[in-house]
Amino acid sequence: MSFFRALLCIFFPPLAVVDKGCGSVLVITMLTIAGWIPGVLGALIISGTSDYGGIEDETGGIVGGSIMADHIE
Repeated sequence: MSFFRALLCIFFPPLAVVDKGCGSVLVITMLTIAGWIPGVLGALIISGTSDYGGIEDETGGIVGGSIMADHIE
């Protein structure tokens, strides 16, 4: 996750997850309405995970993703 993305997660959580899909935006919007801190935490978690379910490391690789993710790339 880039520094800009982390700042976006903190200051406007729904915009930070717009590239992750409509469901993510709706969930983060609801969390942000319920409270700023849950929205920020949700955005940081969703932005930090890849589309394959693992966490992206510094090199852009996936750590702890599914077995299928290794075969797709």
